[in-house]
Amino acid sequence: MCRDENVEGRMLSQPGICWIRQPPLRINSLNYTILKVTDSGSLFDLIEERTPMKWNELTGEEQLQQIITRSNDRPQVIFKHSTRCGISAVAKSRLERWTPTEDFDFYYLDLIRYRQLSAKVAEAFKVYHESPQVLVIKNGECVYDESHLGISLQDILEHAA
Repeated sequence: MCRDENVEGRMLSQPGICWIRQPPLRINSLNYTILKVTDSGSLFDLIEERTPMKWNELTGEEQLQQIITRSNDRPQVIFKHSTRCGISAVAKSRLERWTPTEDFDFYYLDLIRYRQLSAKVAEAFKVYHESPQVLVIKNGECVYDESHLGISLQDILEHAA
């Protein structure tokens, strides 16, 4: 069971089913829409409705400097993605299931198109280059980095807090 304040403080009885009065409904940072009402009129089947991830494309060294500067005010997240890698596609898809927040900025770096910039990122934040890879930047330093299937939205949120 999980709890969500947008469900009027009521407990969710099982995944996909919830006691609510009206949409929108948020469960575990995902948006849901009512699909149908059951015969009793009180249980709702839910379907996921995704809000697109707001990626800022990282394409130049000047942006890298801006990320470092902005990280003093709010956390910055860099996702290094290989468009030729299936594991990278899975990691990207996991991140895109999450409803974006205004608490920090997400940057997307295409490793195939911007190999040299990827090397600069690794150098600037003193991390070993991997793909896919996510970095959380706070106060000009990398406070978290993870790669491959170890990339976890929950870990990103914990380190960005």
